[in-house]
Amino acid sequence: MQDTPITYKRQDLINISASRDVSTSTDSNDLQGIISMPIYLYVKTHNQTGLKYLGKTISSDPHLYQGSGTVWKRHIKKHGYDVTTEILLETTDPNKLKEIGIYYSNLWNIVESKEFANIVPEMGDGGAMPWTVESRQKLSRTNKGKKHTEESKKKYKEAQQKQAQHLSKKTKEYLSIPENYKKRCKQLSAIWNTPGHKEKMSKKMSSLKWCNDGVRNYRKSVIPDGMTAGKLHQHGSHIINKL
Repeated sequence: MQDTPITYKRQDLINISASRDVSTSTDSNDLQGIISMPIYLYVKTHNQTGLKYLGKTISSDPHLYQGSGTVWKRHIKKHGYDVTTEILLETTDPNKLKEIGIYYSNLWNIVESKEFANIVPEMGDGGAMPWTVESRQKLSRTNKGKKHTEESKKKYKEAQQKQAQHLSKKTKEYLSIPENYKKRCKQLSAIWNTPGHKEKMSKKMSSLKWCNDGVRNYRKSVIPDGMTAGKLHQHGSHIINKL
């Protein structure tokens, strides 16, 4: 099956991958990750504010699917889901989705543009991308004046407690002393602020891919046998696998 981007009124969509037939390709990277269900590349536009969001989903209804971007989700929470969704591509080939996603990310300059809520390019493969100065500034603008509710504080505390489950009994006892906990926080802060450390970690994380075992998400350099590429996301009352 060979997919081509859906034709719309936009004349800027070029069929970058029309000549590539995944059924006859000898490139193993082309064949890796081929799935039977359709993946949609879309652009959503908020009807009240005009803000746009470029994203992808394997949801059966990409119009109903609200998107998962941090800035975009905050915008939806504030202004409501009054959105028009336009499908740019429907395909079963993640490589093709990535190709077209990168094309539109560059065409519309979605990270730097104030018209878009995206803080990283749409790669379509679940991999992390290094955050640019523009990405951080865009996210910072959405956090300005934001106050944490008691519910958000509770969730943050629960998340910390969950992360601490893997710690040894000795470490937990050590960190339970306020002075030791503050000392450890200062040590971690010093490491994080070491020149070049953020860039090093960002580069390392950008090479990892999201995968899941049907229950929880992982980030691996190579997806292990038995795991599925992409992240599990809560969508309504259903858990979906989102590439």
